[in-house]
Formats: sequence, structure tokens, C-alpha cells
Amino acid sequence: MAALSYNVRYLSAEDYMQLLYNMDTVLQQQYSSFEDIHECYYYGQMFRLKEINDDTEDVILNDQSVIEEMRTSDFYLFEYLSCRGSS
Repeated sequence: MAALSYNVRYLSAEDYMQLLYNMDTVLQQQYSSFEDIHECYYYGQMFRLKEINDDTEDVILNDQSVIEEMRTSDFYLFEYLSCRGSS
């Protein structure tokens, strides 16, 4: 939403950057890692779907599969190292 607002010139570059900074600050206070964010998204997705049927089960299994793939591919390790400037 922020990018769209900036792209249509509703937000100035300064306001856009301030909004991104504010969102970044809140996310850093709320979550310890991208893995935490993804896990909360997954649980939220299950809660939003409310009932299990063939369609919702596919969505949940897909989300679960993507998160598991990120865990096993060292995605979160790379994210951890890149955030700290290590190689």
C-alpha cells in the first residue's frame, strides 16, 4: 500500500521513507526474525480460513511447504547473516 501511494504520488519520497522506517521499527520490535513473521502468517492463515475443506487445506499445505522449504534451504540462515553484514 505504501509503495502504491508513493507511485501515484500520494506520498512524497520523504513521507514514504518515513513510513517504511516506522514499519521496519515496529516489525523489529514485534518479531525476532523473518522466520517468526512467516510462522505468525501461517497461523493467521489457518485462523482466517476457519474451516478445513479441499481448497483451504491446499492453501495451508502450500504455506506450510514453502516455510519448510525455506527452513531446509538455509533461507533463514542467509537472512540472519545478511542482516548482520557477515558472509
